Amino acid sequence: MSMYKSLSLKQTADLIEAVGDKQTVLAQGEMGIGKSSILKMLRERPAFKNHFFCYVDITTKDVGDFLVPKIKTVDGNEVCSFIPNEEFGIHLTDQPVVMMLDELGKAKGGVMNACLRLMQERQLGTYKLAEGSVVFATTNLSSEGLGDNVPPHARNRITQVTVRKPNAEEWIDYAVGAGVHPAVIGAAHEFPDMLASYEDYE
Repeated sequence: MSMYKSLSLKQTADLIEAVGDKQTVLAQGEMGIGKSSILKMLRERPAFKNHFFCYVDITTKDVGDFLVPKIKTVDGNEVCSFIPNEEFGIHLTDQPVVMMLDELGKAKGGVMNACLRLMQERQLGTYKLAEGSVVFATTNLSSEGLGDNVPPHARNRITQVTVRKPNAEEWIDYAVGAGVHPAVIGAAHEFPDMLASYEDYE
């Protein structure tokens, strides 16, 4: 499913809060607009006060980083089972997690395939995330030429949204709270077009 209308960062966080335990939202947008800050926004919401937060940087992952083999004996026979990486929070069987798969479009090799079941079924191998767990992902726009690519078989399992850049008013609200120098805030107020997207122009 795809939502082509651009959403703000807050609207994207609202959507993830509303459907993230059932449907994986892929937030795609220009680099540097704060997509990764969505995890921080969700952390501040009362609905997730009992959740464990997991940041998973997909650019640093290989297939072997998801599940690791463990040899055990069953009825006198040695078998190989697979245990999940602690980073995914699956070991927290009684605590739901909020997991962000950052830079999903830059997944290398079979990493994208390793993410598919996690995104669709909230499961890695035989291990399931606790009830109420939320999974969402971020990626850059393919038009930026940064190598982001989410293939059709992966897109069919998620809801895609385009996250727009903050407008001047939204950015100024953020900048005041973040302690940005008043001269920079004044410039953004006087010249709001400085925050325009490259997609707004031919």
